[in-house]
Amino acid sequence: MGLRSVLRVVGFALAALALPSCGGSDASSLFAGPPGAVGSGGGGWQPPGAGGSAGAFGTGGSFLPPNAGGSFGVGGSGSGGDVPGNGGDVGAGGTSPEAGADAGDPLGNLPPALRDIAKCSFTGTWGTFVTVPVNWPGAPFVLLEGQGTIMQWTLSHRVQDSLLELHETVVACSIFLPDLQGSVLTSNQKFGIRFPNEIFDRGVAPPWPFHTTAYLATDHVEYDTELIATLTGITLPNPTTDAWPVPPSNSSFRDDDQDGSPGVTVNAVDPGTDPSYNFPPVGLPQFLGDYPRARTIDIVSRSVAKLHGTVTNCDELNGSVAIQVLAGTPAINSTVIGCVRSDGQTCVQAEADFLNQNRPQFTPTGLGTFKSVRLAEGATCADVRARFPN
Repeated sequence: MGLRSVLRVVGFALAALALPSCGGSDASSLFAGPPGAVGSGGGGWQPPGAGGSAGAFGTGGSFLPPNAGGSFGVGGSGSGGDVPGNGGDVGAGGTSPEAGADAGDPLGNLPPALRDIAKCSFTGTWGTFVTVPVNWPGAPFVLLEGQGTIMQWTLSHRVQDSLLELHETVVACSIFLPDLQGSVLTSNQKFGIRFPNEIFDRGVAPPWPFHTTAYLATDHVEYDTELIATLTGITLPNPTTDAWPVPPSNSSFRDDDQDGSPGVTVNAVDPGTDPSYNFPPVGLPQFLGDYPRARTIDIVSRSVAKLHGTVTNCDELNGSVAIQVLAGTPAINSTVIGCVRSDGQTCVQAEADFLNQNRPQFTPTGLGTFKSVRLAEGATCADVRARFPN
């Protein structure tokens, strides 16, 4: 297949991005050219006894894809006496190499796997589930090293800009962190940190915009996104490229959950609900007493990733997630900026600092994965979480 033909196939395969709905347009209206023109008439009229009767009109060319209309029928010539002229020949099918090999199948040039995808529109509302495998080092005497999986749910709105490009806005709908195991000073107790759904359902966090570029890879369609930043409780001037600030400026904090505290408030798993957990310590144990512990923790966080995917069908995309490294550090960043103790008292700064210094420092152990599915227009974060239950 020549370069010109390959480029045409790419155009066909991705023309779907401009259609109003998946499979919603008739294929002939997308890929078929106009029918061949009617053949020209036979010999001109002659008086009786002079020339032959006029030849019949030739039949027009048959229906073909673009640039392949039939050529004109050849008119019959007049004959002597009363013999009628010959009718025009049937219009011949086009011979341009850009025309499809089979005039009856306007998608005939596409690989079989692309014929359905070529009718898709990816404009709409989508829910995505992301997993990233991570590990983290221990914090001396407080936290053991460990490994697990970070999970994230997002809601996005995609819009087609051209044959090969879309733009999209995305918001986080939930975040799940792996459980942590305490070390010697914490009696090897288990800690769990949970993001309440209300953080995301309030819709305060601004959506993050990015672009996606699609391309043909042999017999399927792949795509790559720009860098995607997910910010929770914080605003940064250049979130996809800047190093994480240490410490972040108070002026950059947002109250995404609108609870009156900067950042977002996450909950420690309550041992009264599940005795296998305990609240995380916010300092060393007091004499003849237990550790001071935190019931809720105020944090700000950021992740920066790039997605590479494959179009599965009109309603599903799958692929890999690459967490970026910024200033030598994986862009899964967080800072503890406050807390409330299990006795209901607000943590002093030293206690918040203790939590921050002993928090897990997550590092990806490989590429993550994602699955993105089409949702009904008007879908919410609750719909995303219901579609991908944990």
